Amino acid sequence: MPETAIDTHAHVHVARLAADLLGVLERARAASLDAIISVGTNPAENPRVVEMAEREPMLYAAVGYHPHGAAEIKAVDWPLLEGLTSRPRVGAWRGTPHYAILFTSALIGGSLFMDLTLFIKSASAMKILLFGFGIVALILLRESRVATYQPKFRSPLYPWLHAAGIAAYVFLLIELGSLPLLVAGAILGCGVVWYALYAKTRVARESALTHLAQRIASRTFAGHDLEAELAEIIHDRDGGIEDRFDRLVGECVVLDLPGTGLYGEGAVSRDDLFRAVAEKLARRLDMPPAEVLRLLGEREELSSTVIRPGLAIPHIVVEGTGRFDILLARVREGTAFLPDAAPVHAVFVLIGSADERNYHLRALAAVAEIAQDPHFDRRWRRAKTPEDLRQLILHSKRRRLQDE
Repeated sequence: MPETAIDTHAHVHVARLAADLLGVLERARAASLDAIISVGTNPAENPRVVEMAEREPMLYAAVGYHPHGAAEIKAVDWPLLEGLTSRPRVGAWRGTPHYAILFTSALIGGSLFMDLTLFIKSASAMKILLFGFGIVALILLRESRVATYQPKFRSPLYPWLHAAGIAAYVFLLIELGSLPLLVAGAILGCGVVWYALYAKTRVARESALTHLAQRIASRTFAGHDLEAELAEIIHDRDGGIEDRFDRLVGECVVLDLPGTGLYGEGAVSRDDLFRAVAEKLARRLDMPPAEVLRLLGEREELSSTVIRPGLAIPHIVVEGTGRFDILLARVREGTAFLPDAAPVHAVFVLIGSADERNYHLRALAAVAEIAQDPHFDRRWRRAKTPEDLRQLILHSKRRRLQDE
């Protein structure tokens, strides 16, 4: 079932947005939103958000009165509000999580009868436990070496600072005493029970601990793909835009070459690499492998396609129109493109027809931008499978153009 993206709290009825409503909705669709719930908060706004929702298919309305303006609500306003909730585009009571609200209300109500000191200590214990779990999760993700784990910030002094943080949290929990820890543990226990009985069957998740164990034990574990989950998070974090380069990489050939020669003994040579590339591309391009190999060799003879140590971007022009393809290749032990030069481990092969010259330049710029990441080489060499290499490129940080 395809996923639906909904902005659940917006105020598109305010003058600044309402004046450009069609533009606002167009930009929302471009950002992959399927629907917007516009929220009214007072007697003047509520009819307006309902009217806009009934006029624009992408909009839905939520109506009510904000507590800040409760003193201004009159008796006559309540029947008007009730009348609006019966309108078809108003989400009154539809999908409301009644049990969650009741349970949370009961928990808050029960806390009012707790001793104030115990309440404060229990809340502090809960926060400390959550912070500690956050550090443990970070360590598990970093040590599992999942290819699509690409944080925008890396904390310094890893892992010593994190170990010190956990030790400090343990000390604080001991200082708080056993009773606050029992209360916080009971609340966390309720969360574990809720997950086991309700949430576990409704979500697809795989633990980073499984990936860490897989890395240590070198065995396959059943479960869902943590890397896909992280990839989805990164995609959303970076704006959720998929451009032509992403689509090409998503469908391209990925070669992961060993450190020994493919056509004889010794290291993988540049000619070995080009022969492997030609064999893979020949069918996709409907060309003889020898012709692809000739074009690759001729282009390299003109000038080296190594753009920096460790990275080469061979690119050739083929006959036809509207043709463009990409091939990714990793040579684990490296291959020498030039005498006395650093070995190349990452190879991006670009193939296009003459009319795709402009996009050819864009693709070159995209590769160059990806390779500027100071962690790129380490992640490229550390990726475990060809699919990891693909995901690394798909979720690298770069500028993306929506409509190419």
